[in-house]
Amino acid sequence: MSDLNDKLVSGLKWGSVEKFSTYGVQFLLSIVMARLLTPADFGVVGMITIFLALSTIFIDSGFAVALIRKKDATDTDFSSVFYFNILLSLLFYGVLYLAAPAIASFYDTPILCRVTRILGLTVIISSLTIVQRARVTKEIRFNIHAKVTFTSAAISGTAGIAAAYAGFGPWAIVLQLMLASALTSALYWYFSSWRPSKLFSLRTIREMFSFSSKLLVATLLLVIYNNIYQLVIGKWFSMAQVGFFSKANSYANLPNDAIGRTINNVALPALARIGDNDAELLGYYRRLLRGTSCVLFPIMGAIVALAVPGVRLVLTEKWMPAAPLLQILATACVMAPIRMINQNVYHIKGRSDIYLKTEVINKLLITALLAATIPLGIQAICWGFLAVSYVQFFVNAHYNSRLVGYHLRRQLGDIGRPLLVTLVMTAAIFGLTLLIRHDLAAILAGGVVMLATSAWMLNREVRIRTLYAKFFHKA
Repeated sequence: MSDLNDKLVSGLKWGSVEKFSTYGVQFLLSIVMARLLTPADFGVVGMITIFLALSTIFIDSGFAVALIRKKDATDTDFSSVFYFNILLSLLFYGVLYLAAPAIASFYDTPILCRVTRILGLTVIISSLTIVQRARVTKEIRFNIHAKVTFTSAAISGTAGIAAAYAGFGPWAIVLQLMLASALTSALYWYFSSWRPSKLFSLRTIREMFSFSSKLLVATLLLVIYNNIYQLVIGKWFSMAQVGFFSKANSYANLPNDAIGRTINNVALPALARIGDNDAELLGYYRRLLRGTSCVLFPIMGAIVALAVPGVRLVLTEKWMPAAPLLQILATACVMAPIRMINQNVYHIKGRSDIYLKTEVINKLLITALLAATIPLGIQAICWGFLAVSYVQFFVNAHYNSRLVGYHLRRQLGDIGRPLLVTLVMTAAIFGLTLLIRHDLAAILAGGVVMLATSAWMLNREVRIRTLYAKFFHKA
C-alpha cells in the first residue's frame, strides 16, 4: 500500500510538471500564433486531423495499453510490438499518400493534398516511440515524459511562431507539428535505455490482439467521433468556421489534457497492480474521482464564465465567434476526466469488451444528434456534443457499478458537492465580469475566485499541507 502511494504521488508530481510546463508553453505559443495567423489557416490543418488520428490509432492498435497492463511483459513482447507498429505505419502512410487528392477534393481545398502527404509522415515517426512511451509509463517514470514533451513543445512552438511571422500561413502550423513529432521521437530514444532486440513473435501479437482488438475498435470510434465535428464543419461550413471550432475545442480540452490525462495516465499502471483487489481498487478509485472533481470542475467553470473577455483579450476581436463555442464545449468537457477515470476500470479489469460496448452506445447517440443539428448551425452541433458527454457519464457509471460495486448513486454523491460549488462559483464570476468592464482585471479576479474555490474543496478532500509534504519532501 505504502509503495503504491509513493508511486502514485511520484507519478502525479512528475506528470503534473510535464503537463503544466508543456501545456503552459503550448498555450502561450498558440496565443502568439493565433494572433499572427487567421482562423482559416487553422482550419486547413483542422480538416485533416481525423485522418492523422485514425492512422495513429491503427498503428497503436491498443498494444500500448496491453503492454502496460501485462505484468510479465518480456523483451520479446516489446520488440514484437515495435516491429509490428513500424510495418503498420508504413502501410497507413501509403494509404494517406494515395488518398490525399481525394481528401483535397472532398473539401474542395487543393492545398490539403500537400499538407496531408507531409503531415502524414508523423504517423511513421510516432510509430517509433509507441513502445518507448509504454515502457516509461509502465515504470511510472514520468520525469522522462516531462523532459521530452516540454523540450519538443518549446522548440517546435518557437519555430512555428518564426514561420508564422515570416508569412508562411498554414505551413507554419505544419512545420510546428512535424518538428514536434520528430523531436519527441528523438528524445524518447535518447532518454530511454531500451532498444529492440532481433526477436519477433507472431504468437505474442495474436495473444495481445485478443485484448487490444476490442480496445482498438472502441478507440477508433472515440477518435472518429472526437474529430467528426471538424470533418462535418469543414464540409458544410467555411474554413474560418472550422478554425473557430478547432480553437474553441482545443482550449476547452486543455485542462482535461493537462490535468485529467495526467491523473489517468498515472492511475492506469499504478492501479493495474491491485486490479484483483476490488475493495482496495474502489478506495483509490473514489479518491481519484473526488480529487479530480475538486481541481477540474472549478477550472472548467471559470473558462465558461470568462470565455468572452478571455477570447477578446488573448486572441483579439477576429476570434470572437469562438467565444460562445468555447462556453458550450467547456461545459461539455466538465465530465470528460470523470469519464476517463471510469473507463480506466475496464482496462484494469481486462474488460475491453465493455469499453467497446459503451463506445458503440455513445457513438450511436452522437450520430443521431449530429445528423439532427447540422442544419441548425455550429452552435447547435456543440449543444448536441454537450448532451452526449453527460449521457456518456451515466453509461460508464452503470457498467462500473457492475465491475467494482461503485453504484451511480455513490458516484453522484462523490462529485455532487464539487459540482454544486462550481455552479455557484461560475455564477459569481459571471457577476464579476458584468461589474468589471476591464477584460484583464475581470480575468484576474475570476482566476482568484477559481483558485480559492478549488483550494477550499481540495483541502476538504485531502489536507493541502499533507499533499505539499508528499510532493516536495521525502518521507
